[in-house]
Amino acid sequence: MGRCADFDDFAKLFSDSVRLQNVANGLKKLIDGQPINTRDRDNLKWGAKLLCEMDYDSARYFKKRSPEMCVVGTRLAPWFYDVLIKLEFFDYKTFLSQSYKVMMDSKARKSGLERGLYGAYSIFNQMTDIALGRLQSLEMSAYD
Repeated sequence: MGRCADFDDFAKLFSDSVRLQNVANGLKKLIDGQPINTRDRDNLKWGAKLLCEMDYDSARYFKKRSPEMCVVGTRLAPWFYDVLIKLEFFDYKTFLSQSYKVMMDSKARKSGLERGLYGAYSIFNQMTDIALGRLQSLEMSAYD
């Protein structure tokens, strides 16, 4: 039973790390002014919805919620707040709102929202690092 639970945890972590990295990659493309494709736009929208699930005050800019995103958001929220503290984003409400706007409508990059782009990129990049670290520790524990 323990190995099945470990495999389930490993699969969830792997999936989370891939999605987080895809969002970070899309944000990096926007920052660098590179064109983004449909897959990038879908990943950015997924990331925006995830931000809303992790931000407990997000009801002001996001109304529609899905059960799947609630589960993922609940699982990743501790990492999110850990990263906010590490990066010293104490006034994160403004940049989260900016991040959400840019990520939901990535076709039209709006001036004045760069802070949201850089902040979101930093958060998703750091969360990817956390997920990969956890994956590595789960992998190592499988050999114990």
